[in-house]
Amino acid sequence: MRWLPDMKRVKIFFVPVIVMACCGKIVAQPYVDIFNANSQLFHSQFHDTLYLAADTIKGNYFSADNTFSVTLPIKLSEREMILVKPQLEDLHFSLTGPKVNLYADYKVYGMPVGFQFTSASLRWKTLLMFIPRYETQHSGDNTSGWQFGGTVLETFAVSDKLKLKFGLYYNREFFGNFFVPLAGIDWTISPKWRMFGVMPNNMRIENTSKTSFHYGIAYKNFQRSYCSYTNLTDSTGTRQTNGYLRMKECEAKIYADVYLAPKIVLFADAGYMIQYSFTEGTTDLYKFGMLEDVMQKKIDPGFVFTLGLAFRMPTDPALQPSK
Repeated sequence: MRWLPDMKRVKIFFVPVIVMACCGKIVAQPYVDIFNANSQLFHSQFHDTLYLAADTIKGNYFSADNTFSVTLPIKLSEREMILVKPQLEDLHFSLTGPKVNLYADYKVYGMPVGFQFTSASLRWKTLLMFIPRYETQHSGDNTSGWQFGGTVLETFAVSDKLKLKFGLYYNREFFGNFFVPLAGIDWTISPKWRMFGVMPNNMRIENTSKTSFHYGIAYKNFQRSYCSYTNLTDSTGTRQTNGYLRMKECEAKIYADVYLAPKIVLFADAGYMIQYSFTEGTTDLYKFGMLEDVMQKKIDPGFVFTLGLAFRMPTDPALQPSK
C-alpha cells in the first residue's frame, strides 16, 4: 500500500473530509494535515440560570481548548483509500464571580476510520466514516462516556474548478440522537481566491496568491457534548448520577497560514464568538424525574483566538508552496 494518491493521474481523487472527534464538525478542505496541534482561547462574561430559578448569576468565563490529531491516508488502489484519524482533545474552562467559582476539565479520545471511493469517471467520490470517541470529565473514567457516530458524504466534480458536496452526519450525543444534513462546496473562484467548506459547520474564503502565506475569512458553527457527573438530591438523599455538558459555538474569524517550510504550517486566527452557550443535564431522567436541562449558562459574545502548527499536504498542486 502507498501513502497518498498520485495527483498527476487523479486530480480530484483526494480532497478529504476531515471529521473532528471533538464535536459534530465536518471540515472539507483542499489539503490534508498529517499532523495538527492547536489551542483555542476564549474569554467573556456569563449569565447562569440555576435550576430554572428567577435569579441569575453573572461572572467571567474562560476556556482553553487544546487538540491534537494525526491523519493517516492509506491508499488501497487508484480509486480507493482508507482514512484513519486518531485524535485527542483537552478542554479546560472556568466560571468565576461573586457567587460562583467553578473549574472543569474534559478529555476526548477519538479514532475516526473511513473509506473513500472514487467512481471510474472520477466525477463522483463517496466517503463513509465511522466515528467512535470517548468524552468525559478528567475526574474519572466511565463506560458511559462513549459516543458512536458517522458520516456519509458525496462529492460531485462539476468541473476542475467546482466541486459540490452533500451528505449526512449522525452522532449519538449524550442528549440524544443528533442528525446534521450536509451541503458543501470547493470552488476555485480565480487563481487567487478559493471557497471551500461544508455547511452548516464551516466555510472559508481563502487567498492563495502567495504560496508561502495564505489568508482569508471563515465561519464555524457546531455543537458537542461531554459526559459529566452530577450530584442530585431527591427524597432519599443526595447521590451521583451520569450527566452531560452540551456546548454550542458559532464564530466568524479571519485567519492566516504561514508556511515555515514547504509542508510546515504555522496558523493563527482571530475571531468573534457570535454565540456560545452550554447546558448541563442528566441522562438518568427516569430515575430522578428531573428536567433535561437542569442548568443553563449563556455566554456573552466575545473574541476568540487560535494558534497551531501542522504538517500539511496540499492536494491541489496549485497550492503547493515553492521550495
